[in-house]
Amino acid sequence: MVEQTKKRFITSDDLKKHNQPGDLWISIQGKVYDVSHWVKSHPGGEAAILNLAGQDVTD
Repeated sequence: MVEQTKKRFITSDDLKKHNQPGDLWISIQGKVYDVSHWVKSHPGGEAAILNLAGQDVTD
């Protein structure tokens, strides 16, 4: 049996609240990702994520 996931809609105001170390979200092409635990593994360094957290980073 496949478990269905319920879509949750995040507003831009909600996204903006998640921009502090330990609580980092980014949006890419309409999907929101919690990158709080991944930030230390980012190939470009933590600063790249910290500067963009709480935003839509779609090119």
